[in-house]
Amino acid sequence: MRWKINEYPKYASAIREAERIYNIPRDLLGRVLFQESQFEADKIAGKGRHKYGAIGIAGFMPIVASKYGLISNNTDLRYDPTHSIFAAAQYLRDLRKRFTDWKTAVMAFQWGQENVVNHKHKTETYPLPIDTSQYVAQILADVQI
Repeated sequence: MRWKINEYPKYASAIREAERIYNIPRDLLGRVLFQESQFEADKIAGKGRHKYGAIGIAGFMPIVASKYGLISNNTDLRYDPTHSIFAAAQYLRDLRKRFTDWKTAVMAFQWGQENVVNHKHKTETYPLPIDTSQYVAQILADVQI
């Protein structure tokens, strides 16, 4: 992998295990997590916010985090890297099942499922944002799928 490593070594084994369990191509989950948090300790701990208010190593927004068991009652496990890694793997696997290819799954991870659906059906009136296009291109350039 070509990205700058920060806190990555702490989470490498959990990432590999999650990729194995959820049948995600090697390095794809790690690369998505890097794109979300750069493996920076502050972002992982929720001290440094992601764009649009996402939290943790995987950059989960509340709605998706709730669906994948990271938020319930007064507990927010988006701050727990291991829980977030496995939830991100499950989410990425589910996106792959829904959209049938990894490129679109990665796009949906960053931009949201409904945005991807709207873009696919209304390409001219619902263009792909530049940041999403760059996000997907950067990840796929580093991971052989």
